[in-house]
Amino acid sequence: MTLYSQIKQVTGFSLGAMLALALVSCESDPESRFHWSPDGSRAGVLSNGTLHLVSKDGAIVETLKNSDEDPGVLEIQSFGWLPGPEGMWIHRTRTLQTWAEVRLLLPEEQVSDVERLSKAMPQLFSAMAACYDPESDSNPVLEEIILKDTNYFAALAHAMIDIPDALAESLEGSPELHEEFASDVEPPFEEWELHELVTLKGNASAISRATPAIPFLRSLTSFSQIKASPTLPILATTRSPGFLSDVVQLEVHSMDGSLHHQLGKQESEFDFAWSLDGLSLVIMSSQGDDELHSIRRRLLFHESGRKLTGEEEETTVLANMVSHHGPWLEVLSSNDILFSSTPSTFPTVLAEDSNEKSRLYRISESENAMKPIAHQADALPSDGHYVVSPDGKRVAIVETSSDAISVLELEGGQVTLVSPEHSQWKCRTLPAWRSNTELSFVALGPEGKSIQWQLWDAETLETRVLSDSWPETTTDGWLVRPDPEKTAPTEP
Repeated sequence: MTLYSQIKQVTGFSLGAMLALALVSCESDPESRFHWSPDGSRAGVLSNGTLHLVSKDGAIVETLKNSDEDPGVLEIQSFGWLPGPEGMWIHRTRTLQTWAEVRLLLPEEQVSDVERLSKAMPQLFSAMAACYDPESDSNPVLEEIILKDTNYFAALAHAMIDIPDALAESLEGSPELHEEFASDVEPPFEEWELHELVTLKGNASAISRATPAIPFLRSLTSFSQIKASPTLPILATTRSPGFLSDVVQLEVHSMDGSLHHQLGKQESEFDFAWSLDGLSLVIMSSQGDDELHSIRRRLLFHESGRKLTGEEEETTVLANMVSHHGPWLEVLSSNDILFSSTPSTFPTVLAEDSNEKSRLYRISESENAMKPIAHQADALPSDGHYVVSPDGKRVAIVETSSDAISVLELEGGQVTLVSPEHSQWKCRTLPAWRSNTELSFVALGPEGKSIQWQLWDAETLETRVLSDSWPETTTDGWLVRPDPEKTAPTEP
């Protein structure tokens, strides 16, 4: 692909489409599409960018509108319930057609950065022309600067519309590239996606009676993980500064907009969870090698909710481990930490072809001990994702390579198969606990003709369908089958 083709391809996509391409490597991970309110009376269900409020029996009782008083079309990306009956936090995108609309809503600082960088794009284009190699499919200026910083990419899109002639002139150092660009450039499709964090407060049983959503953060940069403190009006988030950036930023944001603080950057993926008191983050991240991970606790807030200064913060390393399938952890109701790791003794050789299976462990800070969770041999998938019940006694497990759902009893290690595996089907949706004993999950319907939302009871071992009254498209993508040309399998 020539440099010109790269430029044309980049500016022909919206910011959201480019982000989707950048995240394609993560598309196999199951997503959180539904969450039950703290009292279990309602659930929020996210489908095709729309948030529905459903009853405990699964009936859709209300749907969040996709527009408000500001311009643009809204699409929900993720959400969660706030502690108690206070409402929800929501991450949504607002699609706008012009930079003029965007600049009215974006923070002034980001508007200033984009417009300043846009004016400097001709100089960057000159540098790209100097680096241009017709035999190469890459260009360092485009890949190492513009596509690794969202503001640079936004500035490029803005410059392609605002000063295309100046961009063409800046390529005169490369006659071949200049001629191609000047003769064939077309006005790019202009579409912008603004990311917003908002809260709906006041009524957990009816969206229409909640306080109108007012964004406390707007940005051109998306978020990969968002988790609410269980005691403070604070969200912890992760995001990457650019489409091709290897850096991940961990941040905390107050829901009144008074605090936006970056905790650090790392060139690797990591997972995190809040401690029960909501004052600390427990963070699991890789240490130089993708397979070597550590877990540490970072105290961030005073009991009053005040953000601690850097000198006041406390960081404690809790464990080191080997994991071949990325970081994952949960904080239990006992405040113990649950995580998955390959059994190993340090020093060790990090071999991907190791015969050792991953297993679950728990760290008890009060006992200063780490213990393995007993379970049947080969009962847990090596590529599993786990969701812990509110009382911390059960773990729902979904593996990415199939659509099987299991539940593990943390005391005793008994594993119950809740939903069997179906040939070729893979689950792309995390389960969610309605209560300590009731688990909602996605399963293939009879004869493989539908994708259903179901509820399983750990006490009666009975399962019932909650989504019978939903439109067929509601569960699109919740399960996937790689080869749609083949006949859908039937249930065993």
